Amino acid sequence: MGPKSDDTTVAMGDSYYGQCDVGGWTDIVQVAADEEHTVGLKSDGTAVVLGDSYYG
Repeated sequence: MGPKSDDTTVAMGDSYYGQCDVGGWTDIVQVAADEEHTVGLKSDGTAVVLGDSYYG
């Protein structure tokens, strides 16, 4: 999982909570993932997050 050289991001695995739906992510420089969520850090310092937000 992570950013590719063509400025796209890919993820594989269980996506029960949508945590692998990173197809629209671009300009990602770093990725962190857990069982129920994925976080991407963009080059401008903002973050994008997918997955379960049961605990907010």
